[in-house]
Amino acid sequence: MILRLTCALVLAATVAIGSARPAAAINRYVLPSGRTYTAWKDVPTVTTAVLALHSFHHTDSEPVAQGWLATAARHNFLAVFPNGEGSWNAGLCCGAARSNGRDDVAYIAEVIADVKTRWHPTKVYLVGWSNGGMMAERVVIEQPQLTNRFVVAGSAPEMNQPGTWPGRGWIYHSRLDTTVPWAGTPNATWCSCVIRAGQATRNYILGASLWAMVDPNRGHAVPPDWPEVAWGRLVAP
Repeated sequence: MILRLTCALVLAATVAIGSARPAAAINRYVLPSGRTYTAWKDVPTVTTAVLALHSFHHTDSEPVAQGWLATAARHNFLAVFPNGEGSWNAGLCCGAARSNGRDDVAYIAEVIADVKTRWHPTKVYLVGWSNGGMMAERVVIEQPQLTNRFVVAGSAPEMNQPGTWPGRGWIYHSRLDTTVPWAGTPNATWCSCVIRAGQATRNYILGASLWAMVDPNRGHAVPPDWPEVAWGRLVAP
């Protein structure tokens, strides 16, 4: 099922790794704030950078395991993996990042600034899974100049307040998802928080072109071939 969400209509050091290509290396970069992120580049000139944000209880190793390196190599973009160290403060959710009031919007902005200084991409996109998707959605309304496209899966609009973003977003969800229900829930026990309805995203990301695809047969899981699916939406005309 594909739904269109608009403002007028209701309705995602060095570490050795392996991938579909020969073993490569992910470099870890330290920011002025002291936080870090990892990135992998297998193209001579960077024109596009994709930041892939991990889910709750995971780190920047999760998108690597999901296959983002193979997709980056296939489509010639810089793969960037911010590290929430287990959680992102997306507003209403989640974990220690939210409880401690950590400024993860500032961190993502710092990552993007560092990426632009090092590699000079002309396009920067955001992708997020679950809590990472929530974080991507908060970033675009609080720092709308950072990107004009995002793709999220298993996410919800958890930002503290609405904001305007004149970009394009794709939202993947699953009708059988009981962790982050498409219809929302007032008390998600796993995060002790409110999960807003995915249908309400248009009320929190104002001015955007938003599309939602809801799989009637899946639970809380990324779509098959998630990196390829997300990349395809990011670059779609």
